[in-house]
Amino acid sequence: MSPRQLRHGELPGIVAQCLAESGLPAGCLHLELTETALISDELQAGALLTRLHATGVKVWLDDFGTGFSGLSHLRRVPVDGLKIDRSFIADMQRDPDDLALTSAIVAMAHSLGITVVAEGVEKQAQLDLLAGLGCDLVQGYWLSHPLGAEELAARLAARDA
Repeated sequence: MSPRQLRHGELPGIVAQCLAESGLPAGCLHLELTETALISDELQAGALLTRLHATGVKVWLDDFGTGFSGLSHLRRVPVDGLKIDRSFIADMQRDPDDLALTSAIVAMAHSLGITVVAEGVEKQAQLDLLAGLGCDLVQGYWLSHPLGAEELAARLAARDA
């Protein structure tokens, strides 16, 4: 979600209408926003996200760690998950600071009951380190390049066969 969408007071109603029309359970809809979007007007954004979260919609912070006050947001805004920015993942094998920060983010998020995704995983060694830190989920080219709908459906069908 963009900062502009977060200022749109009718967003929870629009989302509820879309869910009703599509039949998608609210818990299957995950909305992502960046820390920067949240920082632009945390009070209004927090109120809107609280309304969305109350319907069962999941709220995720994307590119976590790139904003200036990310930790405070986790206490004031209902967040189900966060995605650690790829800039921390890229060099964590060589840079002890990136590894320490990634470890701290995972531990802190888990202590608050928040699911953690690491973005930009491109090597087995990164995957192994993240697994050792207890990171819940990963995404990146190590797992798969972006797929079109048909290719994804074919892969899922082959996996389930």
